[in-house]
This record gives sequence, C-alpha cells and structure tokens, in this order.
Amino acid sequence: MSGQEKYKGVAFLPKPSDPKDGLAKVTLKISSLMDQSWPGISVNEVMVPPGTSVYNLMLQAAHDGAVEFEAVWSGKNWSHFIYSINGLKEMQPAADSYTVWAFGDGDRNNFHRDVDLVSVKDGDTIEFFYTRFK
Repeated sequence: MSGQEKYKGVAFLPKPSDPKDGLAKVTLKISSLMDQSWPGISVNEVMVPPGTSVYNLMLQAAHDGAVEFEAVWSGKNWSHFIYSINGLKEMQPAADSYTVWAFGDGDRNNFHRDVDLVSVKDGDTIEFFYTRFK
C-alpha cells in the first residue's frame, strides 16, 4: 500500500459546519493554458488545518470528490510530483518543449517549490495550471 493510500485512510476531514472550527478555507483553481476547451474547475472551499501542504490539500479535495489526480513520490526533491489532474496528463518531452502541471497563487505567480513543501493558510488561493515549458 502506497503512502498516498495510507494517508487517504486516516487523514480526511468531514465537511465542517462551524466556521469557527479553526480550519483554513482555501480556494483551489485548476485550469489549462494549453487547451481552453478543457473544463477547468474552481473549488471554492477546501477546508484543511492551517499549515497543511498543497499535496495534502489536493488529497482532501479528492476525498471531497472535487478533483481527481495522480502523483508520484520524488526522493530527489523529497516531495510528490503531480502529473495528472482530472484526466489531463503531462505530455512526454517534445524536441523543444513539454507540458506540465505548474502551480502557484491565484495570480499565477509560480511557486518554485514542490507540493509537499508549500503550506496553506486561511484565505489562500492555490491554482494548478497546465502549461508548456521550453
């Protein structure tokens, strides 16, 4: 059983009913800069404990039924690498470019860290966007 599967079995929060429960309300946006016809989503409320990593935010969103994603562990970076969101997978490198799922804040300022190394707080916006890198 993978670490991701073990985490899924124990760490998810029920949907909170009290806004004063101490959880962080984070907006999760997902879009494609490559294919405007791809149906992106915006999850207005993903509730997690403050300080939760972006990876665990994604696990909570998946548990809530808002998103599906695939990831692998990178020992080199000591973090997960998300390579597929809602069925849209990164493409193999072409001669001069490749596509990736990048992530950043709500203004598309990229994080230069991996998903396990960025944490969220109440009111944050995290956006994953499918884009081409050269």
